[in-house]
Amino acid sequence: MKHSYTLSGMTCTNCMATVKKRLLAHSGVTSVELNLDPQSAVVEMDTHINTDDLQTALGGGKYKIYDDVAGNKNLV
Repeated sequence: MKHSYTLSGMTCTNCMATVKKRLLAHSGVTSVELNLDPQSAVVEMDTHINTDDLQTALGGGKYKIYDDVAGNKNLV
């Protein structure tokens, strides 16, 4: 299943690499597609993972992940 998210804190390709690495390290995440403008992600996962758990994977630093409330919350 795929879910789309809004991100904040990514300002460059190095940031993107860090976010992708951290999300892929989370158990159950199978792929991550990121965009800088707008800051967003499509995360493919084996089973649903709560946004709070994905935030924990990103750490308590500058990167934040939010449910995409623009109508594309769940892409199947």
